Amino acid sequence: MSGNDDLDRLQRSWTPPAELATAVPRETRLAGGGIAISGLAVLMLLAAVAVGVGLSLKIKRQEANRTQLRDSGVVTEGVVTRHWRNNDKESTPMIAYDFDDKGQRQHGSSTAPRGVWNGLDVGSRLAVRFVPGNSSLNHPAEWDPETLPKWATLLFAAILTTPAVILLSLARRQARLLSYGTPAPALVTGYRNVKGGKALVYEFATSTGERVKGRGGDMRNPPPVGSIVCILYDPERPARNSPYPMPLTRVAAQR
Repeated sequence: MSGNDDLDRLQRSWTPPAELATAVPRETRLAGGGIAISGLAVLMLLAAVAVGVGLSLKIKRQEANRTQLRDSGVVTEGVVTRHWRNNDKESTPMIAYDFDDKGQRQHGSSTAPRGVWNGLDVGSRLAVRFVPGNSSLNHPAEWDPETLPKWATLLFAAILTTPAVILLSLARRQARLLSYGTPAPALVTGYRNVKGGKALVYEFATSTGERVKGRGGDMRNPPPVGSIVCILYDPERPARNSPYPMPLTRVAAQR
């Protein structure tokens, strides 16, 4: 089969599935795949809120500690007890040190600027700033404590919310196409390899005779080239089309 005339004749003799032969808008519901990705999206959004709140509290705590060290801290002499690189991607330079607080030996550790770290060895002396009565709040006096930037909250929240919004929009777009779309027969002309299967490449004719190409679906055992499949297209924008049935939405049972 080839050419617009063939597709036009096919459309005139073809009968859509019964559930698509109803008036629009059709009532839709989430299919199993839609329920799964919607649940995943909700979890991502909840995680984004939790991460945002957690990071905001951490940043406030870091800023409060930094202010307290600056305003209430005193400086004493400490000694480096360990000198190493962290096992992270950046191999962050680290030091550990001891210092004295009213005759009590106290401990601390910190990241260090590379230039300073290169000049420190175990046994090296360094100035340590600490808060009297709260010696666990301490830091080398030569450089400021590291704090997370305020934009980190937005960044990490966006990393989680963006895929969640994409997943929800996929289900929403499918539901709208299923609700208002026009069914049509499509001729399978080929395949595209996708993760886990093959996507159909097809052609169909709209009710006005316009010939449109489309692709979609994710099938492990797709129908052979030359087969006829049902698709749905947006009558106002036929380029928006999808094979039927859809993985995320279904037509709701008639009451």
